[in-house]
Amino acid sequence: MLFALEGKFINALSLHDERLLVSIEKKWLTLLDAKSGKTLSQKEVLIPKEELEKDISLGRFVRDLHYGRGLFDGISSLLINDYAALILTFLTISGYTIWYLIRKKKRADISRKLIRLHANLFVILLITGIFLDQPKLLGSFMKLVTIPHAVLPPVYVTLKEDIWSVDMDAKTYRIGNRYGIYESSDMVSWKMESKGFAYRMKRLDEALYVSGRGAPNRILSDSKWNMLPKTPHMFKDINLVDEKPEYLSHKSTMELPEVKDVSLYSILLALHDGTFFSGWWVWINDIAAILLLVLGVTGTARYLKRKRLV
Repeated sequence: MLFALEGKFINALSLHDERLLVSIEKKWLTLLDAKSGKTLSQKEVLIPKEELEKDISLGRFVRDLHYGRGLFDGISSLLINDYAALILTFLTISGYTIWYLIRKKKRADISRKLIRLHANLFVILLITGIFLDQPKLLGSFMKLVTIPHAVLPPVYVTLKEDIWSVDMDAKTYRIGNRYGIYESSDMVSWKMESKGFAYRMKRLDEALYVSGRGAPNRILSDSKWNMLPKTPHMFKDINLVDEKPEYLSHKSTMELPEVKDVSLYSILLALHDGTFFSGWWVWINDIAAILLLVLGVTGTARYLKRKRLV
């Protein structure tokens, strides 16, 4: 049964009394009457610049870059990543083509042209991928290194399309983004309330549970913020079972319904991060990334040396 906002991309919502707060396209907040579906209010979230002047860790920046949200608002960063993926595909195909032509001693003119083009291409995805694959080895280093806000890309100046979670009670609206949780009484003026990526927010018995993404999990209860120790990182949901919180996470022991069909997205994601094969497959990913980096550096050096000789 259709309710409201048909055809809209809804990424987060929160229900309180007879009102429903909805995040649309990580940019707009829409307040609905929960019974009729009537729109009560709609606002674009514009956080003041002074509330966004935050330094971030190298770990946060690496993750944002790798996942296509570290440069510009909207889908621009994702499109750059897609372009990089196409370049990687070309590098693979052209590399095999060059090897075949040289081995068979055919069309030397074509192989030379491919070598020149092949040597000029280089991508940052390889470096960020290695950092993300090795959190135990490089995690502490990435947390300790801080990047000043003054040198961050344009997306960190606005974060106009970065709403990951929402919440509301009788008086306050809240949004969660990569910087933290911001509160407002009118969905117009926003102020930071709690620092740290707020991946998910859920209210249970007047307590607000917050799932962190590269940040601690925390809880708002009796107007006080406290950390949630010994809880799953980046949990997706939480429910009370026998008055005790039960978390749904990537490694949850909670019983889940049997799924007979697996989506193509799940298969591709598992192939990309190596979990499709085994936990140790990340090392294969990293070796491949290092070899591609070597090809990029040596190819560029070879091209520059040849250019100087010419």
